Amino acid sequence: MIQTTPEPAPLDMPVQPLRRKRRKPATSGGVRVLLARFVAFGGAAGLTWPAGTTMFEAISVGRTSTLQYTLLVVFVPTFAWIALSSTSALAGWLPGIGFRRQRDGALPDKTALVMPVYNEGSAETTAGLLAMARGLVEAGHGERFEVFVLSDTNDPEVWMRETAAIRALRDELAGAMPVWYRRRHRNTARKSGNVEDFVKRWGARYDAFVLLDADSVMAPQALVALARELHADRRLALLQTVPQLAGGRGLWARMQQFAGRVYGPVVARGVAAWQGFDGNYWGHNAILRTRAFAESCGLPELRGRKPFGGPILSHDFVEAALLRRAGWAVRMDAGLEGSFEGSPPSLLDVAQRDRRWAQGNLQHSKLVGASGLAPVSRVHLIMGILSYVASPMWLGLMIVGLALAIVAYLRPVDYFSSPFQLFPDWPRFDSARLLYLFGLSLAVLLLPKALGMIRALFHGELRQGCGGAARLCASGLFELVVSSLYAPILMLMQTRQIVEILRGRDSGWNPQRRGDGGTPWGEAIRRHAGHTLVGLGTVALVFFAAKPLMAWMAPTLLGLAFAIPLSRSSGSRSLGEALRGRGLLRTPEETSPPAVLVERDLALARIAARCDRVDLDRLATDPAVRRAHFESVEPMPPSAPGEPDLDRLSAGAKVADARSLEQAWGWMTAKERLVLLSRADWFEDLLGTQRGVERPAGA
Repeated sequence: MIQTTPEPAPLDMPVQPLRRKRRKPATSGGVRVLLARFVAFGGAAGLTWPAGTTMFEAISVGRTSTLQYTLLVVFVPTFAWIALSSTSALAGWLPGIGFRRQRDGALPDKTALVMPVYNEGSAETTAGLLAMARGLVEAGHGERFEVFVLSDTNDPEVWMRETAAIRALRDELAGAMPVWYRRRHRNTARKSGNVEDFVKRWGARYDAFVLLDADSVMAPQALVALARELHADRRLALLQTVPQLAGGRGLWARMQQFAGRVYGPVVARGVAAWQGFDGNYWGHNAILRTRAFAESCGLPELRGRKPFGGPILSHDFVEAALLRRAGWAVRMDAGLEGSFEGSPPSLLDVAQRDRRWAQGNLQHSKLVGASGLAPVSRVHLIMGILSYVASPMWLGLMIVGLALAIVAYLRPVDYFSSPFQLFPDWPRFDSARLLYLFGLSLAVLLLPKALGMIRALFHGELRQGCGGAARLCASGLFELVVSSLYAPILMLMQTRQIVEILRGRDSGWNPQRRGDGGTPWGEAIRRHAGHTLVGLGTVALVFFAAKPLMAWMAPTLLGLAFAIPLSRSSGSRSLGEALRGRGLLRTPEETSPPAVLVERDLALARIAARCDRVDLDRLATDPAVRRAHFESVEPMPPSAPGEPDLDRLSAGAKVADARSLEQAWGWMTAKERLVLLSRADWFEDLLGTQRGVERPAGA
């Protein structure tokens, strides 16, 4: 009998009240951090003030209407948001900004590689874990790490493959590194509840844990660097890496990989500079001090009904804020290489992920005012909200601008303020100032990309990894044009999500599709027909009412008008590979794959051969597969007094009535099948009946 979980090592994780005084925190990081904050936030304010006053002066030439004032109100926060992104990138160029990493030193006694999974591709997740574990063993640190898979899977078909993949992983690492696995029968509080259960039951066993996403892969040197730094700095509770996207083959995924590799480091370095010890947390590819996390990060349920009430969805931002409130340092290492994750394969997969993230970030409106939070922690929460509110603001800016153009078209000479006025006094604009504003906005928007491109051109390894200077520039131009077409589609999708959330619609908890995946034409038409109509309708409106706006709105209108084929092509692997063949959107990870990604891909084929074909028939006919599955099952928790488990009762009744395993399976709901897969005795009883061991009906 294989032991699938370690001996209990409980650690208390009390729920943290939102009203609590702040302990004296670690310093923010010194003068350099304050200077970076001045550049980032002071610079954004310094750009927004003249932009706002210029807009006010431009609309105040003649008689000013309500619509013109509305344009000003929408323009200022929208401009401020894009300005902050640019000035954050500038902050990363300050001299002396950087992370001084521990080159040598001791490691924590025991660190867990923790991977929560929820109906994931089992071979993909375990192959990544195998590559990481093997790298650590080969580096001589295998005894300091353990693998721990925390499952919330509730699809019975996926669960059967999952336990087979865990057995394959355990066999591959036999004698080298322990592999632990636990599947919860009750998915309380989603991912945060899954991690909390781990900490409460086994937290005292580990000094630290590295939290991974299902598509995370981290090089052994990155894992060792994280563990070494956490052990050396006793003030530090959380160290976040900046994961690079890798492994995508479709158009969208390769565009995101290129943008993240070329432009991402510039922004990340700037953000890390102004964060200092007041860092944020993205929920994965980070190391956490277990006791600090347990003492500080027990999450309360928010009052009220969903979507704003209930479990905290974007728990990572809140956990970072609570660690800072408790006096711990939270940092981001923007320069650590070897931290990877996958990209959603298509535009619609991005929208599905964003729906959940949007709801979680809007929940932060209930947490911004929590007592004792550090000021920068509140800034992180506000920025999370603004990252999704920016889409409705952009849409509002477009609508108001169009409305003003239509008013000017419909009332060209019929707007006199006095009976004897010789000339009409309609709302007017100062065209020279507006042209200046347009140029300023464009420069601010493109500055992070320009800085990233300059850095890449002067970084020999990165430049060659992207195919050389010419292909790097061509890739940058291609990404700029195509991402501009996708941006308005995402804007409308996110705006709709915000409206749904405000109307009280919960996001649910759907598994995220990873790896490759195209979008069928029918799905693209169904999801984007409305966007296409909006685009075509706006084209007609602008053509007849405001032709001068046509040139400025061309990228937005083209993106919306061609939303269906753009979405369809976003997940196209053939298009992505065609671009790769021409040297476009290449990244160093494609040109020369890191060893850990090569090992992951090799392991994937081996593990897939053992788990991908595992189903009910294989479970019934292969004793080894069946034993591996039921050895991984924890006993089902008892029902609360007076609250019987109806799925368990109905599954038991169907097992008693069935004459074969297939018959019982066919009668059962998905939840009842999970119960059957949790009961080895019922499963063997049905197999016995199937083999001819008779029993009376209803037994």
